[in-house]
Amino acid sequence: MTSGTIRAFIAIEISDELKEKLREIQTLIAGRMRGLNLPEKDSIHLTVKFLGNVDESAAPGIARALETACAAVRPFTLVAEGVGGFPSLRSPRVAWVGIKDEGALSRLHADIEDRLVGLGIDRETVRYRPHITLCRARSIAESQDLSRVVNELQPALRVEFPAAELVFFKSVLTPKGPVHTPIARVGFGG
Repeated sequence: MTSGTIRAFIAIEISDELKEKLREIQTLIAGRMRGLNLPEKDSIHLTVKFLGNVDESAAPGIARALETACAAVRPFTLVAEGVGGFPSLRSPRVAWVGIKDEGALSRLHADIEDRLVGLGIDRETVRYRPHITLCRARSIAESQDLSRVVNELQPALRVEFPAAELVFFKSVLTPKGPVHTPIARVGFGG
């Protein structure tokens, strides 16, 4: 990363109840295998848009674009439900919890994409699939173990949680894991 750039993303923070349920599932998985990369409980979130490295001077424009996108959105409820994997649960590099969306999140994501293109930020090249990362495998062997453990455990989860604001985060990678710092919080409905 060059000077003057930040690693950033836009997210919805999740409820403490959901964080606890996710930590329980992570603990079950980690108890059956070693070496997984587990996000810290307080850094677990629902990514709406990963920005990657952006020029720090673009931050105010990004925040304004989020304010405009959020102005017409009313708070809504999301449901965390089911466990899956990327690229698949047969060979997951990432195990995740799915997010059931009645359309509000997808529309918000599309609006944000449209607004950020005008600021020089590329659109996603793959379809947006809302999810919350549970853990990451670091090797092919771990990926196979992760598939086996998740399929054996078949963790059940269904938790509703409110979505009332977006958070624009700066993310700094450290040896102990990423450190996320809010740049801006934007409530729905202005």
